[in-house]
Amino acid sequence: VPSEIGSMAALQELHLQYNELLTGTVPSSLCEMTALGYINAITNRLTGTLPECIAQCTRLTYLNFDTNLLSGSLPAGLAQMTQVKYMMFGANRLEQDLPRGIAALPLLMNMVFDTNLLTGTLPSEWGASLETMVIQANSFSGSLSSNLGHSSPRLQQFLAASNQLTGPLPPSLGLLTKMDYFDVADNFLTGRWLVLVFHA
Repeated sequence: VPSEIGSMAALQELHLQYNELLTGTVPSSLCEMTALGYINAITNRLTGTLPECIAQCTRLTYLNFDTNLLSGSLPAGLAQMTQVKYMMFGANRLEQDLPRGIAALPLLMNMVFDTNLLTGTLPSEWGASLETMVIQANSFSGSLSSNLGHSSPRLQQFLAASNQLTGPLPPSLGLLTKMDYFDVADNFLTGRWLVLVFHA
């Protein structure tokens, strides 16, 4: 992706998806495109880290870098992007923790970070707009947040299989009456089965 792309200051939508020969890093000049509301770069061969300045794109509502070769840690600024509704970074080589507060973004509906090398504990704060969270095939540890059911009543899909999660399933899961897909297989969960889980 050429650095000159940043000169397109009025651009509102950037579509780069399904160019499997598109290589290189994500240029920091992308942060100069402050009118951007939509970035779709799924299924390319982009490498390196996402620029720390990405939070300058304050109008972004859709951010999709699924299925690339991105590595390193996620920039902390992602947790400041209050307009984002869709944030997808699945099937990359991302490492370390999720940025603190990222799951609590007020408008975030779809959060996809599966099949990476992410570690640390799961978020303790969750947004009320969250409908889908996909974090399977990482190395997350610790327990599920006790207030998950209270914080995200719209949650419909929660995929966290193949991690290193421990502890019991929180009783607040019983409040998630819209849940239609819940997968925590291949972890180290303990405790008793919750009779009232997902009882509408």
